[in-house]
Amino acid sequence: MLKAGKDSRGYSFPPLDLYDNKDDSDELAETKKDIKTQIKEAIKTGNTSVDEYTRLLNKLIELDPKYGNISFSTKDISSAVQAIIGVTVYDAYSQLKIGANTYNASIGQGISSFTPIQMANAIATIVNGGKRYKLHLVDKILSPEGEVIEEKSPVILEKVNLKQETVDAVKEGMYLVDHGKKGTAASTFKNFPITTGGKTGSATFSNTQEEIGRTSYGWYVGFAPYDNPQIAVAVVIFDGGHGAYVAPIAKAIYEEFFKEELSKLNYTKQEITIQAGTSD
Repeated sequence: MLKAGKDSRGYSFPPLDLYDNKDDSDELAETKKDIKTQIKEAIKTGNTSVDEYTRLLNKLIELDPKYGNISFSTKDISSAVQAIIGVTVYDAYSQLKIGANTYNASIGQGISSFTPIQMANAIATIVNGGKRYKLHLVDKILSPEGEVIEEKSPVILEKVNLKQETVDAVKEGMYLVDHGKKGTAASTFKNFPITTGGKTGSATFSNTQEEIGRTSYGWYVGFAPYDNPQIAVAVVIFDGGHGAYVAPIAKAIYEEFFKEELSKLNYTKQEITIQAGTSD
C-alpha cells in the first residue's frame, strides 16, 4: 500500500518505497529496516507510535534521493502513517487475536505456506508425541572409499505439550484416511500389509486458478507403521488436483523403506499409477 501510495480506507500520499535497494546508503538501509521493524512489532503487540512513524518516514524521505523532487506535506505523512497503522494494528494484529483464524487453520483452510520437509516434520512431531527434531537433508557423508566423513545425530529442538488423547485422536483420523471405508487414500493402501496413517489435501494458490488453466497442488502426508511410527512422508505434486491422486507415491516410499520387512511378508511391490489433476 505504501508503494502504491494509497490504502483501502481512502488515505492517499506520494508512493513510499521500503524495499531494499543495493544503491541505498547504510543510513538509508538502516532507516528502512527500522520502519519495517516497527511494523512487525506492531503486528505482534498492537503497540504503535504515530510520532515514531512520522519521524522515521520523514527521515526516509530526507535520505532517499528518489524523493528529491517530490513534495510531502504534513497531511501526506499523516495519511501514510494512518495507512501503516490501519494495516498493522486494525487488520493484522486484530486478526491474530480472533479465535476463528485458529479454527480455520486447524482444518487446513488458513492462508499458510509450507515446504514438504516442514510438513513431514510436523507429522513426525505429532505422531511421536510432540518431539520436534532438527532437520537434516542427509544422514551421513561418505568418502569415495566409504569412510564416514560426517554423520548427523538426532537433535530435539522442542517438546510440544501434546495431550496423549489429542495424539491418539489425530492418528485415528489419519488411520481412517488410509484404511477407512470412505478414506480418501483407502484405495491406495487397502492391500498394503503395513498399517499407515495419512491425510490428503488440495492446496489452491488462487481463487481464479482455473481461469489460467491451473488446478490445485495435490498433497499427501502420512506415517508408518501406525502403532510404532518410524517414518513420516510428505508428497506434493504441481497441479496434482487431489491428494488421493498422489498417495501412491507415498506408498512407493514405504515400499522402499520397509522392503526387507515386506519381503518377509511375500509382498509384491506395486506399480505406481498416478491420476493427473483436472482443470476446467
